[in-house]
Amino acid sequence: MKQVLKNRTEKYAVDSWDLYTKFPILREYNAFCNQLIRCSSSVGVNYRAKSNADFINKS
Repeated sequence: MKQVLKNRTEKYAVDSWDLYTKFPILREYNAFCNQLIRCSSSVGVNYRAKSNADFINKS
């Protein structure tokens, strides 16, 4: 089960990056795209945190 969730969080980050590359490079999309990349990659990092202190440190 742990490996399945690890793979899914990684795939989510990669899929989000693929979505990001489809947006036009315009100022209007900068904030949205930056937030998309930060949030999608943090899901996997937060899942892999081993303790509350580790979670806070990686956030």
